[in-house]
This record gives sequence, C-alpha cells and structure tokens, in this order.
Amino acid sequence: MEKTLVVACIPAFNEEGRIAGVVLQVRKYVDRVVVCDDGSVDLTGAIAEGLGAVVIRHERKRGKGAALNSSFRYVRDLKPDVVVVLDADGQHDPGEIPRLVEQGLGGAAELSSTEEFHAMWQGCQAASILLRGGARPLARS
Repeated sequence: MEKTLVVACIPAFNEEGRIAGVVLQVRKYVDRVVVCDDGSVDLTGAIAEGLGAVVIRHERKRGKGAALNSSFRYVRDLKPDVVVVLDADGQHDPGEIPRLVEQGLGGAAELSSTEEFHAMWQGCQAASILLRGGARPLARS
C-alpha cells in the first residue's frame, strides 16, 4: 500500500518572526513544506529553507494569489494526495491537519475555484484543503 503524500503550501511575506514556528509545527503533519516567499525584504525565505522547507522566491511582492499559484505549480509535479494551505503568520492551527487530511482523502473536503485551477491539477488526485483556524473544511462543490 502506497503512503499518502501530504504537502503544505505556505505563502509568506515578511514573516521572519513567525515562519520558523509555523514550518516546525506543520512539518509534524506533512511530508513536504513549500513556502513561497513573496518578495520579502527580511529573512523569511532563508529561515524556512534552513528548517527544511522548499522555498520558491518572488523577486518582488506579487500577492497571495500569485504566491499560491507558484506553490501549486511546483507541487503539481509531486502528484500529492492532499495539499494543505496555511498562512505564514501562525493564525491556522497545524494540529488540524490530520483531521482535514482524513476528510480530504474521504472526499468530504475540497476547495476548488476556477477552471484554471482544475486544469492545473489535471491528472492529480489531489484534494486542496484550506485551513481556516478551526473551522470545518469547505464542502465538496
């Protein structure tokens, strides 16, 4: 039986004071952490990388959507079973990841928004789960 591949995507901008705690907590529950450093002028990317995260860097701030898009493009090639998105400021509880992964794999949670998103993930059996600070996952559309 194959192991489930769970990847966390964390868009980040100038979060050097919080990114270490977030990456360390998230690593307990996922197989790979991907941080998109969205043009930070501090040590956000270096700290995340030093803690084992894959870091994608934008030279200038492009916004959260662009950071997620860059992260998803990288992660798509990994063919994950589940992708979890968390903010870099620590507002989402990484301890919720196991429950959300279970629900995602069971088909109870999926976040999907656009045709472009679906096209990007064509061929991957991925559920994308957005953590909202303890709230229930979004219902399948």
